[in-house]
Amino acid sequence: MTPHSTIRRNRRREWLLKSLSFVAAVAIIVCLLPHDNTFNYQFDVNKPWRYGQLIAAFDFPILKSDDVVRREQDSLLSTFLPYFTIDAKVADEAIARLQADNDNGVLSALPSADYLSHIAQTLTAIYKVGILPTESFNELTSDSLNGIRVVENKQATRRSLSTLYSVTQAYNYLLNADTLHY
Repeated sequence: MTPHSTIRRNRRREWLLKSLSFVAAVAIIVCLLPHDNTFNYQFDVNKPWRYGQLIAAFDFPILKSDDVVRREQDSLLSTFLPYFTIDAKVADEAIARLQADNDNGVLSALPSADYLSHIAQTLTAIYKVGILPTESFNELTSDSLNGIRVVENKQATRRSLSTLYSVTQAYNYLLNADTLHY
């Protein structure tokens, strides 16, 4: 054996040993890394979030001055319109109670049968416009809001507060609506 072939053999052995060490190190690192690389949530742009709330594990403050907070509240309140839901059953129940009271003789003091149908038509018109509870109506007017949003069949529409009735206003309108005729 020549010294030159021994050196070559040693170099090959070193290169083979280094290569095997490198491959072994890469294999160990790959084995130790986590294998689950999937994201647990699927989301689409402009689609609602399908999962529960995502809550941070820690709290962090959003520091704002009192003046900034007051301005933001004022700007939000100036565009705020509360939502109310129409309950169509209420009008039907009120007219059904009116008819039942007439059938039971409670309304025997009515001037004529035509007056009962007039009251039913007026009630239908009042309920179609909308009646707010007196407390809510007074609170909205004291907050100087001029409108609300009414939800009907999953559709919200804006209505002026002046077109709606409070319970008291509806009662007064019903009592005074075309009573001279009857």
